[in-house]
Amino acid sequence: MNDTFTDPHTKRAELYRLLRFMMFDNPLEAERRAVNVYNPILRKIDWTGTGALELSNPDGSSEYIVYSRGTKYTTTVRPTHLLDEQITRVAAPSASTTLWPRLQESCRILEELSGEFYRKFGIKGILDSVGYFYSSRSQSEEQPLARYSEALANLGEPSQLKNDNAIRSWIRKCWDQLTYLYGNCLLAGDEVKYVLTTFALFELCPFSLTSLFEMNQEWLQQNLGITVGGKPVTMAFPHVDIRFYLEQPTVRADLAVVWGTSVARVLQKQAEQFRDEAKLKVCIEQFHFNLYIALLYYRCALYAYNVVLSLSKIPFVTGERALQRIEAARAETALCEEHRVIIMASLTAVLGGLDLPNIASVEESRNWMAALATRSLPEAELKIRQAYDAELLMPKFLRDIMLGFVACISGKTKAGLARMLAAMQELEKHIEEAVLLGDPNYLSTTYALMAGICAQNGMESEKLEYSRRAEPSYYQKLMHPS
Repeated sequence: MNDTFTDPHTKRAELYRLLRFMMFDNPLEAERRAVNVYNPILRKIDWTGTGALELSNPDGSSEYIVYSRGTKYTTTVRPTHLLDEQITRVAAPSASTTLWPRLQESCRILEELSGEFYRKFGIKGILDSVGYFYSSRSQSEEQPLARYSEALANLGEPSQLKNDNAIRSWIRKCWDQLTYLYGNCLLAGDEVKYVLTTFALFELCPFSLTSLFEMNQEWLQQNLGITVGGKPVTMAFPHVDIRFYLEQPTVRADLAVVWGTSVARVLQKQAEQFRDEAKLKVCIEQFHFNLYIALLYYRCALYAYNVVLSLSKIPFVTGERALQRIEAARAETALCEEHRVIIMASLTAVLGGLDLPNIASVEESRNWMAALATRSLPEAELKIRQAYDAELLMPKFLRDIMLGFVACISGKTKAGLARMLAAMQELEKHIEEAVLLGDPNYLSTTYALMAGICAQNGMESEKLEYSRRAEPSYYQKLMHPS
């Protein structure tokens, strides 16, 4: 809600939207993506023509977005069929000129609005965590995996786990801790993707888990010797690369494929569950949070599928079940990639700058609805349903508000108002949660919209009732009935 007393809640929600965009891969990747969203050069591109964008990377390499009459593809090879004047060059972004200052300023404003909020949500710790990526400490080759073991250090030493039950208990604790840290933007997706995928591999291990840990110990001793500095070599943390386990000589080719694809399927199912639950949320913040978690699991599933498809053992697979899994993996990889891109676009849209509705802004959503209302009813309904079902841009309650609105504009006033009212009544049940999460004020603004529709259609008593509900005092009474 957008009234004065909710300002800290609203600012916190805005801050977390920015954080999710920065942390679903890692902040430096987000900075590079931000060029595509915020660079004014890109706003001038005529995508209906033919040409290409050359996006320079900090390492001196280039990527090209080639477009021709509405179709696009990405390549790292300069398109030879285009002349130099047909290629628009976009310079590499500085590492911290776009998102990092914006995040710091948002945190400063939140602290001024409410020191209690700043402390309660651990904003300083989040700033330190994000700031790590902009420091020299994060530049090593192992940067994406730099911090997970430190984050899990308080959950026990893996080398002390003596049986399968102890290992499984430890895995569950680690899993919960990693998803919590990712969900709260304290670790980035790149830092937890490989670890979660490895833990899923452990969970589905077809033989004793202690044997997997023995593989680690043998690998360490082969590479480091029995002792280092006079002390026995022990496993500080299991190797978090599923290829290491699937490529082991003791794991048959057929088993490696079935085991690896089973891991990918479990992770994909988790992603689909969070994705489907997101669509039913009645709070925008919960909708985006669920998509953020779903994105992590899709990335994990993609990683597992891609590892399986690139195993050196693939040519030696002979079993019918394993061969079927390989074929299915190719299709599922494309499906996971499609959803990964869709969710990335949805989480990016709330920052503005894309030709997609920003549902975190009631005003922008209203403008999008108004533009749709100029089309035919079937065409407008198709666009709204596509935004809900295919593009994952909005939850069900907002879909119903928009469908109700275009129905009203198209002459189906009573049916449209009934649909909008049903969505409002569902929002009212969760009003306290929406306010505390800093959700945009769809309750009052939609009632005001409904009142205007009634006024245009001579529905005087309904107009008065919806006008009353549009007042801030109405939802304040819902929150504090006494």
